Amino acid sequence: MPSARAILLTVILLASVTLGGPAFAEPLERGHFSLVAGFVVPTYLSVDGESTSAEPGPLVRLTLDRPDRDGARWGYGGAASVGSFSAGRTDEQLNVFELVGVVYSELPATFGGTVRFVGLVGYRRLFADARRYDGVHGLAVNVAARWERAIARNLIGQLELGIISQPVGSNGPHDVAFGPFPHIGIGFVM
Repeated sequence: MPSARAILLTVILLASVTLGGPAFAEPLERGHFSLVAGFVVPTYLSVDGESTSAEPGPLVRLTLDRPDRDGARWGYGGAASVGSFSAGRTDEQLNVFELVGVVYSELPATFGGTVRFVGLVGYRRLFADARRYDGVHGLAVNVAARWERAIARNLIGQLELGIISQPVGSNGPHDVAFGPFPHIGIGFVM
């Protein structure tokens, strides 16, 4: 797994890219910070073209985004995710780290709150004790739908349903692809 220092530097980088430039002179309310925790349910995992079994595991995503302009119903940003799941034999624990760009569209929900449709594309790295999974670099392609509703004056609750996938990835001797893996999570937006 990446060190705490690497994760902190990544979050700072994402914050500066997402909320940077003229945004530092503007109120921070224009940007959104969200943290979602849940679990991922592996469905299809391929190593060198051969399918293997996988077991569910946790997934945590930190997102920093901002609307394109005041009153816009779409926006952009960045996210960092960490998670894990078991593959092949249950002792083969895979740890996942990803950095992705985020684009979203936001609509009012008829039952209150808002619904966001989110696309996330970027870089994924797998870490594992099993040689065929360790050091895999891949393309992260994820989609999600988020329902957000105010639960306090400055706090918004969030429910996220989505899919994560890695259509291509390799560590040199082994090609590793997976997905789509459904995931569900709950969290908050500030």
